Amino acid sequence: MAEVKSIAEQYHVLETRYNEDGQPTVTATFTPTADTKRCAMVVKTSVIPVLFVPGIMGSNLNYVDKDGNTQEAWGPPNNIVSGFGQVLNFWAALSAADRAERLNPYSTSVKWDGPVEAVPNTFGDVDDAQGGYTLNGKKLALKRGWGSVHKDSYGAFLVKLQSLLDQMCFETSEEPWKSLLALRPERSAKAGQAESADISPVTPAELDHARDFHYPVYACGYNWIHSNRNSANGYETGPDAGVSALSDQVDRILADVRTHRDKECKQVILVTHSMGGLVARAYAKAHPDKILGIVHGVMPATGAPATYKRVRAGFGGEGGGIEGWGTSKILGPDADRAAPPILNSEGALQLLPWPDYGAGIDAEHIGSNPPLAQWLQVRRKGQTTPIFAPGRDEVLMGANWFSLLPSDIRNEYVGRDSGVIRNKRVTPSDEREMALRRARGITEKPEDDRVALRGRLKRVTLFQSKYAAFYLEGKTYSFYGSDPAQRSWWAHIWEGDFPVGVTAADVSAAVLKNDDGEGKVTITLANGQDVLLQIGAATEPGDGTVPAPSGMGPFIAGVPSFTHSGYDHQNAYIAVNQFGLQSALFGIVKFAQLRKG
Repeated sequence: MAEVKSIAEQYHVLETRYNEDGQPTVTATFTPTADTKRCAMVVKTSVIPVLFVPGIMGSNLNYVDKDGNTQEAWGPPNNIVSGFGQVLNFWAALSAADRAERLNPYSTSVKWDGPVEAVPNTFGDVDDAQGGYTLNGKKLALKRGWGSVHKDSYGAFLVKLQSLLDQMCFETSEEPWKSLLALRPERSAKAGQAESADISPVTPAELDHARDFHYPVYACGYNWIHSNRNSANGYETGPDAGVSALSDQVDRILADVRTHRDKECKQVILVTHSMGGLVARAYAKAHPDKILGIVHGVMPATGAPATYKRVRAGFGGEGGGIEGWGTSKILGPDADRAAPPILNSEGALQLLPWPDYGAGIDAEHIGSNPPLAQWLQVRRKGQTTPIFAPGRDEVLMGANWFSLLPSDIRNEYVGRDSGVIRNKRVTPSDEREMALRRARGITEKPEDDRVALRGRLKRVTLFQSKYAAFYLEGKTYSFYGSDPAQRSWWAHIWEGDFPVGVTAADVSAAVLKNDDGEGKVTITLANGQDVLLQIGAATEPGDGTVPAPSGMGPFIAGVPSFTHSGYDHQNAYIAVNQFGLQSALFGIVKFAQLRKG
């Protein structure tokens, strides 16, 4: 049987553009007479949009300042090394009050016009506002939402993904398409599901079918200060209403594609990073008919204990080198600076370990002793058995020394008449918050910080319970890190020199005497003895942020999944990381099979 040559081998493939009437056109150039290869114009009339949803802090945000002006709230330097001066002179100098003001739920909204990479314009795109002309690469990137996500984290990946999806239309015998034919995800044997076609490697026939479509790549930033449910399904009021939820972006994309390219386009493929997976799961449950498939990358499927550490000790000590230092300074090197935006953000709090954290994990998957559900423990130095392991409600809702927000010397009354306790780690800018509330038409006095936080955490638990183990069956793939070199917190350990005979009750009843906000606390036992405790470093496999037991949540639920090593959480989608890229391409090709025309 003769070898079938690709289009690129048989023809000079001409770049397709669109004229003033929205019709596809090409420009040909004369070649030497010795070149007898004919030219080919490739027009893809069937479209499958691919929509990327970033992780927490991967979306650019604006805020309204005290004078009513719109300012950038969140837009870290693009390339921390070259942005060293910006980190040192601006981000490192931001106080807790500055961070709370910039990242306040009453004033923030998505910034859609951030820096972008140019879209590779192989197939072009039409904009009626421009008279039907093809947009240039950077205008097209803004139209597709690329400006809503952090350029340094995702820009090169979006370009690479678009380039490879365009390449697939012409050439599939080169990398990475050649390697794609050998990839095979795993499905949990515990799920009791037999191996089937949907977890087999990509076949040449499937790849050939996938080449029938054009895959324009979009992005959707979201306001990660708010609940992932709102980021998914919309806001009724406020600056984000009708413009920045995932549901709004999907509807805009489908309407635009049906108007200009493909009247039969009714579904999108979602590719997610980290917390973006929680947004996508909330959207999928409400709008399963609009999704052709989802690829979840390094998703904290059942939460991540690292969230607790960052509230109690900041981002200090995480990562390495100048990039690790820069990231710590930007996000908050200690609790006083890191905690306010996290504790005010329902989205961030939804990353705390879920009620089902560790469920289904046993020796078959990852050995764990004590149980993973005990994700906060207090131990004597050198011991592996905890003296005390508080329950989830005690950690999240309590005011104990080990709780998320303990009662301590940082509490103070703010305002003569409010009688409201303001905690330095929640809202250090009380007057600013009141101004923001008035601007939103909210006239009642603010709640006590602890009352407000408890209400927020109750909503967090409801969210986690609603979407626990929810995945679109037959329409989901995932990948996660389980790398011993990328140490992650499976649990947090407070370790100290406890006196002999101390009991769990003694530790639970101890009083917080001092907290340096960097992972060291002094507690006073009932007998008056002080004990210095330090929170332990991450020691277990994962991706440096999400521990393997959480990343493999979809796998435990029966979702076909890839297990990776060799990169950290933030770099799951950098352009040179072939693992994340190929996992996304695998899912896209498989999902294309679900659309027949």
